[in-house]
This record gives sequence, C-alpha cells and structure tokens, in this order.
Amino acid sequence: MLKQGNLIHGFEVKRVREITSIEAHLIEMEHCKSGAELAFIDRNDSNKTFGISFKTLPDDDTGVFHIMEHSVLCGSEKFPLKEPFVDLLKSSLKTYLNAMTFNDKTVYPVASRNDRDFYNLVDVYMDAVLHPIALTDERVFRQEGWHYELDGAGSLCYNGVVYNEMKGAYSSPDGVAEEEMMKMLFPDSPYARDSGGNPRHIPELTYEGFCAAHAKFYNPSNAQIFLDGKVNLDEILPLLDSYLSNYENNRTVTDMTLPDHTPGQRAEVEYEISQSEDEEGKCRVFLAGRTCPFDDVEKNLALNTLALALAGSNEAPLKRALLDSGLCEDVSLQINDGLYRGFFELDIYNVKREKIDTVIDLAKETLAKVYENGLDKERLRALFNSAEFKHRERDFGSMPKGLIFGLTMLDTWLWGGDPIAALDLTDVFARLRAGIDEGYFEELLYDTFIKEEPVCLLLIPSKTLGQRREAETAARLADIKAKMTEQELSHIAEETAALKAWQAREDSPEAIATLPSLSISDIDPTAERVPTKLCEIKGRPCYDFTLSTSGITYLDLYFDASDLTEEELLLLPTLSALYKNVKTERFSVRDLKNRLLSEIGTLSFNPVSLSTADGKAKAYITVAASILDEKRYEIVDLLPEIIYTSDLSDKKELRCIVSQSKIGAEEAFISAGHAQALARASAYLMSSAATEEYLSGYEQYAFISELDKGFDSRYEELTAALSAIADKIFRRERLTLMSTSQSADRDFCDAIVSAIKDGGEAAGASQIKPLGKKNEGITIPSQVSYAVTVSDALAGQETNGSQMVVRSIISYSHLWNAVRVLGGAYGAGLIARRNGSLAYYSYRDPSPRRSIDCYSESAEFLRKYAQSGEPIEKLVIGAMGDYDTLTTPRSAGARAGVNILRNWSCDMEDEFRRTLLQTDREDLLAMADILEEAAKDPAICIVGPSAALESCSDILKARLEL
Repeated sequence: MLKQGNLIHGFEVKRVREITSIEAHLIEMEHCKSGAELAFIDRNDSNKTFGISFKTLPDDDTGVFHIMEHSVLCGSEKFPLKEPFVDLLKSSLKTYLNAMTFNDKTVYPVASRNDRDFYNLVDVYMDAVLHPIALTDERVFRQEGWHYELDGAGSLCYNGVVYNEMKGAYSSPDGVAEEEMMKMLFPDSPYARDSGGNPRHIPELTYEGFCAAHAKFYNPSNAQIFLDGKVNLDEILPLLDSYLSNYENNRTVTDMTLPDHTPGQRAEVEYEISQSEDEEGKCRVFLAGRTCPFDDVEKNLALNTLALALAGSNEAPLKRALLDSGLCEDVSLQINDGLYRGFFELDIYNVKREKIDTVIDLAKETLAKVYENGLDKERLRALFNSAEFKHRERDFGSMPKGLIFGLTMLDTWLWGGDPIAALDLTDVFARLRAGIDEGYFEELLYDTFIKEEPVCLLLIPSKTLGQRREAETAARLADIKAKMTEQELSHIAEETAALKAWQAREDSPEAIATLPSLSISDIDPTAERVPTKLCEIKGRPCYDFTLSTSGITYLDLYFDASDLTEEELLLLPTLSALYKNVKTERFSVRDLKNRLLSEIGTLSFNPVSLSTADGKAKAYITVAASILDEKRYEIVDLLPEIIYTSDLSDKKELRCIVSQSKIGAEEAFISAGHAQALARASAYLMSSAATEEYLSGYEQYAFISELDKGFDSRYEELTAALSAIADKIFRRERLTLMSTSQSADRDFCDAIVSAIKDGGEAAGASQIKPLGKKNEGITIPSQVSYAVTVSDALAGQETNGSQMVVRSIISYSHLWNAVRVLGGAYGAGLIARRNGSLAYYSYRDPSPRRSIDCYSESAEFLRKYAQSGEPIEKLVIGAMGDYDTLTTPRSAGARAGVNILRNWSCDMEDEFRRTLLQTDREDLLAMADILEEAAKDPAICIVGPSAALESCSDILKARLEL
C-alpha cells in the first residue's frame, strides 16, 4: 500500500485513507510538474473507471463549455480522426463513454472491464481534452456549435448540434425555470450563466473566444482526475504522466465568488403550451432560496431528508396542504446540491393566474405551522432508515459505481474540500439521528424556508410563444442577411458546402490506424450465468437467483395481466400508483409510509409489457421489493395488507394521482419524444407494443387527460373498475415469484406465495391487437422534433447477434453522420428488437422530414459497407460492448427473471452471442435486404411543433395534439 510522501511515476502521494463502507482505500495524489490532482478509489471492482474534470466557469450564455465538450471529442493530435468518440462507440468494450457539462465543471469519464480497452480509452480521452483538433480546425466548432446556412428558399438560418440540442432544452419548462432561478439566486456569477448555452446567445460565440476558453480552463493545473476499481497504477500513471508532464503548474482559474442576491424578488417568464391546451390554470410557481455551502455535507443530507418529510409524498404536510386547497395539481420540493452553494426550489404546478398570491401565502403559512407544531419525528427516523439502506446498497443500475463515486467526490473536491466527505456518511447519519429529538430539523426548516423571503419565479403559459420566438429569430436573421454583401452571402454558401463536404469525407486509413483497438480474442464469448434454482410452491413457479447481494434480498412478484382488455390495461398505471399511497385496514397512510420506510428498503408496483421470444404479448403488474435479509419477513406481513386492504376508493388520492399522471405524461412527450414516437409507431404493427401503448404511450395520455376532465362524473365507475381489476389480478394462479439473494430460503418463498390469495383464474392469452398503421404526427410545444419509422421486417426471422452489429454500423457510421452531423439533430439511431421490429429514431431534430429520407438510405449504405472490404471486427467488438452491459446483483437477477418470462433460454443467449461474434459480410448483406424491405412502407410517427409536422404532411395521414 502506498504511503504519504511516496513518489510514483511523476505523482506524489498526499494522503491515504480507508473507506470502510465501500471496502476501499482512497489514495490522493498530485502530479509533481503540472499540479493536476488525482484521487484513486482502490477497490475490488473489475470495472475500472477514469474521469478527468476541469473547473469551467461561464461568463456568458453562449454555451462555450458545452460546445467545447462536444468539440474536443472530434479528433486530436495523436488520433486525427473526425470523431474518435464515435469510433470508440463502434469498437470498444466500454461500459461507459461520455462527457458532461455541469454548471461549474466539465467531466470526461470512461469505464471498461477489459484492461487493454480501459487504457486505450484513457489515452484517447487525455489527448482529446488537451490536444483537440478543434483548436486548429474551425470546422469542428462550426459543426458542433453553430454556423450560418442558406435554406432552400435562400433565407439565412442557424444550424449546429449544440444549437439544436439547446433549442430542445429550452422547450422544457423545467429547464427554463432552473436557468431563471439561478439568475435570481446567484446574480453576477457564473451560476447566473447558462453553461449549456441559450439558443438566443449561442451565435454570439466566436471561434477566437472558443479557443481562448480552452487555453484558460483546460489547463492540467485546473484538472482533477479520478480513478476507481482494480486499476494498475504502474500502467495508468505513466500514461497520465506522459500528457501532464508537458505542462507547468500554472493555475488559471480562481475560486467562485457569489455576490448577495435580493430575497423576495419576483420575476415572470413565459413557457410554451400547445394550441389545444387551455391557458387557464396552467401557471407554475417556483419559490427558491439559497441553502448551504458545498462542504457542509451534513446539512445537505439533512436538507434532502427534510424536503422528503415536507413534500416527498402526497400525504407529507406541505404537499398535502397545497393539494387539498385545490389551488394546484402537483407539488415538488428539490434540494439542488453539488454546487459551490446549493439552493432549494419549491415547484407548484398548474395554478390559476389570479390564485398565485393565494397559493404562495398558503405555502408560507403551512411551513410556519409545521415549524410551530414540530415535524413528524417518526417520519424523519423512517426516512433516515431508508436513506441508510440506499447508502449501504449503492445500486446505480447500469451506471458504473466508479462514475457515481467520482462525481460524488467532485461535489466537495472541486472547491478544495475533502473528496471523501460525501462518500462515507455513516457518522453523519448517526449525528443527524441524534438531532431529531433536539429540534435540529425544526431549526433547519426555519433557517432555510422561513427566515429569509424566497425568490419567486412565475412561469406563465403562452400559446403564441413558439411562434413569436421563431418570428424573432427569423427577423434577426433577415436583418443580418440584409446587411450582408453578395460576396458575404456567397461566402456562406461556399463555407456551408465545404463544411458538408468535410463532414461527408471518410477518415483516411492512416488516421483510422492511430486509434487503439481490441481483437475479438479479447472478448469472453460466454454469457455470465446467474445461478438459478426452480421450485414449485403451491403450484406456482418460484425462481431463486443466488448472487452476492451484501445481505439484501430482492423480490419480484409478476402477476400475469395478459388477458386484460384495452380498457382494463388503461387503468393499470392508476391502480399501481394507488398502492402505498392510501390507507389500509390496519394502517393510516402516514403509518404505512413510516413502516415501509423503516422496515423495507424499497417497494414498488409497476405495470409492464413484455414480448416473448416467439413474439407473443404479455402484460404484468410487478411488485418489486428490496429488504435486508434480517428483515425479510416484514414483507410477508405488509404485502397482503397493501394488496388486499388498500382503500382504492380514496377520492382525494385518486384525484391527485390522475392530475399528476397527466402532468408526467405531458412532460414525457416534450423531454423524450423519440421514446413516445417509437412506442406509438411500434403499436401500429405489434401487439406487445400496443399493450405498452395502453400502459404508457399516447393512448394512456389521452385516457388520463379525459379522466382528468371528467373525474367527478366518472369517480364511482373508476373505483369499481379498479377494484374489479385488482381482485382479478392479485391471485396466486397468476403469480410467478423471483427472489435474488445470497442463499435460497424456501420457507421465505413459501410464506410469500401463501400470502397471496388463491381461487382466481389463470391468465388467458392476450387479445390486444395492433392499432393499425396510422402514420401520425403528434404536435407538442417544442422547438425541435423527434422522427421515428418502424417496420416488422424482422418478424419471422430468427433473432441473431448480427442484428446488433448492423445496429452499430447504421447508428454510428450512417445516421450519426447523415442525421446528426449533416442534419444537426442531437441524436439518431437504429433499433433491432427481439419482437421483430426494426426502428429508426432521431432526437431533438431540426429537420425530421430529411431524417426520414436518411433512414431509407440505410440498406444501400450497409450494402456498400459490406462490399467495401473494410474490416468489421471493430464493429463486432463495439456491438458486444453495447450488448454486454453492466449489472448489479439486483439488475442481474431481474434480467434473469425477465428472460425466463420471455422464454429466452441460456442456450438462446449463447447462440445470440456466438452469432454476434461471428458476424461476417454475408450476414450484413442479408440484413441489407431486410433493411431495404423495411424501407418500402414503414410505420411513421413524428413528435414535434406544428411547423415541423407541416413539412412532413406528405407522409403523415393524421394529427394528434398534446
């Protein structure tokens, strides 16, 4: 083990400490010459993570650091490809590969389980951030940032990847609100500027300003590097030193200074709603205030817990008072930490204009009343139990733990704080628990929410904002064009043509050869096996998955709902949302919540749609729980109580759930319109997708919107239907049980199965039919679009891994260039699913009609690629990297369970991997024929603003409104 003062490969060890809660040592180092700081979490994890972060403090709204984040990954001195980032997506076994622009830092993280791949990724990223081609080739800046173009009508317009991305971001009310609140809370500081870029100001950024920002901020003296996992320091440190030793220690970025703000100030900003929406009752009210500095980890944890106690659920006192008043439809309270100084934001949804002051006064009065009467101490203890469980579990899904640990360190480390402070909260939990009975949280409530008047931001709905914004941009561009000479206009046309020619140009073989790569022999062809034991308990299949779970049992109960009608499926999300949020026979809502938080790690009810390996549609309500092994029998007591005695007729809670579900559905279409368009178009053709559409797509949105309008008249009918569905579904005859733990416990599984009522009917086959090809446009209040086409051309084809390779080729070689680089969309891709669907999508797309045409060119692109003689080994490796994602014990068990329900056997998995790794040119040519067939008459759905849908009128048969 290294010790303080050791010198190793150009680095000096500054401090070594143990982090017992994650079984690790933190080794802090400093590069002797450049002054770059490094923190290594030495941990027994085969997935190795690296990240380099720069403190980046914007002084305007041009988005220079966001554009730089994109641009530095477009080629470097050592790797002079146009986009090595994309080539790594194609050819690496990465488990994570991305970059992130925050308010005050930019982070470049990579991760891989393969040693050679990991060091290759680090090499490419270090050269990218320190020696980018973007500093000598302005075309990179123009492509990723912004540039002028002349459209087909000769009008001047803007284009650029970040420009279009941020047009999408500014279509989100939440994004607009956060930027405005930051201006009010942190005036005349970097936090008052949009590090992502405001589309209105992005075109103000010059190339010279871009280069100057890199010189100032991307200095290794301003860098912090984190490592995590089983990293060989004798490999990684010489690599880092080879880059860092070229720089002197010359720190160019000072710490943050935050001028005072004006408490109680008030501002109004418009946000766009669709033409079909009523502006009445659509105002959003934000109350916000500063909280604590970055290094007060204890207070930040206390504030997050306090926010949950006040508004974390519908029965929490602040949220309950506001919902019961009828003045709003939803409430959320967020603590935004990870900044030099944090802030809270209370978001009150859908308020009438004339009731704004009334709802603000009620919020303040309620907080004062809670302070005077005291907080629910049992709830606080329960919330801490829940938080400690999550801190122990540290389940981040498919995200590498090392990435989360690295970002957590940066919350304090960025500003000179202790990087270990937020990683191990064991002692912090103990101190805060002691404060519950000492009035600590009441004083915290007063100091944070009452003592100082919050700032108030009002979001005012507007049906005309989008039109006015487009007209303003058009007028500005027309004015700019009018002042240009013919020579200048000709120059723009020439530059645009030259840019597009450069974008379309392929990298030279010499440039491609510079990028380090793996060989297929570096890949383990065998799938990870999850030890599985099947037993039958009371006639029901029960599966035990044995994995190292750190003393936690994960439970998944699948209740087969496949035979429900369309009308019944539409009710499943509402039914699922009711559980845990209404009283039961033995518990009030408050007592039930406290018991769950105290005794159960997590418990959720969710409707899901699956497609079996042979294409059949299946629907389920899942009950998923995580429990400490020593408390696992608590779920045996609580589960039947919740399932069978919950008050499904609670009118007040039903009303809230319906309104909140409608708000969530609207936000999904604006922020993730590609997913909604994909679901809708797939539902035209496939039963399993149609099932999903009833559960979470436009059909669900339309249903919940109508229910919201006519709730009172439909209440009794609704509660009767919900009770009937619950009685039908939650029966032993429909149950499949999955349990993931360190050791099988037959008695526990027997107790769970025995707690489920029998006497029902086994589920019949699904009768849900595809919706039929509709080719719709869905109008949303947004500045960008999402374009999707779907075909069932793979239906009847044997599922094989070569489809993953084709997905990689089309997504990263064709669509990345055609739709993203040349078209300016933020993203695009091909999806091949086991249910037989082939789908294309674009994300935050300025020209959806053009993208549809690009999709139809995929077959010819693939055919030429297969015939070109270009090696495909790298693409096979990258496709395996995309397919073989990271798992946690929970997700590994869950995936094994889903594969069982889908009838996807281990032999089928092995065959899929074999065909992926053995993909050859004949496979590509065969898939090119399928892509050609898929392009003949695909199902189409485009989500976007009205003007964009008008441009697609030749391919759309119908319009829907959000």
